[in-house]
Amino acid sequence: MKKIIKTILFLAILLVGYFIFNRYNSTNNVPYFEYFFTNNTVFTKENLYKNKYTIFVYFSTECNDCKMINEYLDYFKSKNDNVNFVLVAKGNDTKKLIKFIDTKKMSNFKGYLLLDKEDNFPSDFALGISFNYPVIKAYDKNGILLKNIKTLDDIKKI
Repeated sequence: MKKIIKTILFLAILLVGYFIFNRYNSTNNVPYFEYFFTNNTVFTKENLYKNKYTIFVYFSTECNDCKMINEYLDYFKSKNDNVNFVLVAKGNDTKKLIKFIDTKKMSNFKGYLLLDKEDNFPSDFALGISFNYPVIKAYDKNGILLKNIKTLDDIKKI
């Protein structure tokens, strides 16, 4: 009986260790991910246009600070030719997302509006256990992390 308890305890420690490692193990390249369009089709790293900067904006529709994303939609549209904008919303409620995003400003937006239904973004992009919204992850044309881009205003440096 003690052997079984020790084995279960050891496996639990391994799982917790793996979870923590996964949340903090950061890579300098665009990681593999799977998020969903509002029509439930899957979007992955392979769907990104190559030789473009890529900006991920992770947000929650319940975050008051995230509403300022709507103020940047016109700027995002003006940079579509050389930047992939990937807006990833936490959750799986399409109606809430559509209500949150200013759909009038979405016309001519060639970026991606996605849902993170399984809340994988924090581990995919090594955010750790606690983080604030919105989260910005920017990558150069070779898919290398731009560490100096951390806020929506920093995006204008590209």
